[in-house]
Amino acid sequence: MRGVLEAMCVALVNTERHSGAQTVSIAVTLGRGGLRMTVSDDGRGFAPGGPGSGIVRMRAAFAEIGGALTVRSVEGAGTTVTGVVPWLRPKPPAA
Repeated sequence: MRGVLEAMCVALVNTERHSGAQTVSIAVTLGRGGLRMTVSDDGRGFAPGGPGSGIVRMRAAFAEIGGALTVRSVEGAGTTVTGVVPWLRPKPPAA
């Protein structure tokens, strides 16, 4: 799960560098659907546009392990980064 840790670190660095947040929340949960990582802040957020290099790296880290990452941001209200990795299911034996 190195990709999850990498994405979490990038999200935290982005928060520190760009958000001006007072509060950052981190959650990593395991459930029936797999693993979910969420990093949220109450910072300044940003306008929609082309993803910066940090977002591109986080998405690539999750894609490498079969997951997906979304980023939701509202100007003046913060940003939430969510990555999900489904459980790997073993392949059925060949018939």
